[in-house]
Amino acid sequence: MEFSEQFKSFIPEDAAPLTIYIAEDDTMILDLLRINLFKRGWTVETFTSGEQLLARQQEAPAEIIITDYRMGGISGLETLGCIREKWPASEVILMSGFATVELAVSALRQGAYDMLTKPIDYDQMDAVLRRCARRIHFVRENRELRRVVDRLQELNSQKEKFLALTNHELRTPTTVMVGMLRLLEKRAAGLDQPTQELIKGASQAAVQLASAVKDLGMLATMRGGDIILKPSTCNLGELCTSISGLAENYRALRSLEITVTCPEADGAKVFVDYKKVERAIAALLQNAVKFTPDGGKIEVAVARKGGDIQITVADNGVGVPEGEEEKIFQLFYAVADENLHHSSAYEFGGGGMGVGLTLVEAIAHAHGGSVAFSPREGGGSLFTLSIPATG
Repeated sequence: MEFSEQFKSFIPEDAAPLTIYIAEDDTMILDLLRINLFKRGWTVETFTSGEQLLARQQEAPAEIIITDYRMGGISGLETLGCIREKWPASEVILMSGFATVELAVSALRQGAYDMLTKPIDYDQMDAVLRRCARRIHFVRENRELRRVVDRLQELNSQKEKFLALTNHELRTPTTVMVGMLRLLEKRAAGLDQPTQELIKGASQAAVQLASAVKDLGMLATMRGGDIILKPSTCNLGELCTSISGLAENYRALRSLEITVTCPEADGAKVFVDYKKVERAIAALLQNAVKFTPDGGKIEVAVARKGGDIQITVADNGVGVPEGEEEKIFQLFYAVADENLHHSSAYEFGGGGMGVGLTLVEAIAHAHGGSVAFSPREGGGSLFTLSIPATG
């Protein structure tokens, strides 16, 4: 049978109808209860004793139990105790023709949802049942939410373990591989040109892999809360020179207009972990390069703003799809379609592991700073990295 309109107002449309079991040894009252509740849209099964009800509950538990307080055989209170012990998710409503405040308080303390007085007011009973159904729905919903949260926490824990294990297992072999390939490059002078090119390509790929492993290691350390900053007094001009060098490399690889401005660099001193800040800026610049097509423009600006270093990286590339702005700093998130993924440190549309922006955010937060994204008018992206600095 369909739910009543009143019942629907409290329960989602896709919720399954709740089942009610009623135990009452007066068959006339039992029939009246069944007929009235059936007319109001409830699914009801009736029993003339607590023993029958509990036997049926064992086969197929009902969400709501209504039982007379005084019956031959198992009483209503004994039925309540059994339900609370074996089926704690079911709610129990007691009925009594001799209800007192003391009796009601005692029943509620023992876990009853409510107590109804005979003769039964069916409008009141319906209202109690609707409140009870709403409570059952909320409990189910909360239970499902807890299950989802637990699963998410488990997945997050697995992700953190993956980061740590990946860093641990790959760090040593990649370091050894890079060293051996570099040594091989030095000894390859007597080999033919094609062989030298193969060795050089393998060495470059190994360096790229080692850089990715290093990023994973740094990220795993930061997310574990064990990051150790090594701040020192640095010249802001040195940082700008380093960024300009990176820009020059990308200019040689891609047809991009990249400008780097540091209006306050001369003589300005900052107190930061230079290597980590440099890595964060490199990640922002690399991100801009990969999402700006040939002929595009990238502008990097470094300045002191009060007590902060503020680095902005702006491009007129493809930007971030609407609705994805909150996700771009998530670990392993990639804007591009993973089915079209191709790894590259500089090619347009080149993918990565989805670690770069997460690393930028981690470095910023470790310094007590922040990183923010905003879309540019006409298309493209603007990232602003702010890091407290003294000196």
